[in-house]
Amino acid sequence: MPAHQAAEYHRNTLISRIGAVNRHLVDIGRNIDIVRGVNFKKVNRTLDGLLKERTRTEVARPTAHTEMISPLHLTQISTCLQGGSGYSPLTSSDRTYGTTWLSIL
Repeated sequence: MPAHQAAEYHRNTLISRIGAVNRHLVDIGRNIDIVRGVNFKKVNRTLDGLLKERTRTEVARPTAHTEMISPLHLTQISTCLQGGSGYSPLTSSDRTYGTTWLSIL
């Protein structure tokens, strides 16, 4: 990670923290909505502008996505779900559900 990105919070981290504070305020019974409230429009516009500026100046780090499941691993998972491996800890209904999802993928 480049040094200029190390000091910056990731976009998703900032948004998650704001959501957490908002949920906490709801949980303790405060009638404050810092995400959609009219009193917080200016702050939210400032945050939105900051996030856009970071993207424009390439300071924002892209979200790191996990790797796709390889075809070999998909075959192994499918074989296990269908009970072809000789041992399957899954019930027949679990295997049917898993096989259905694998066929969708």
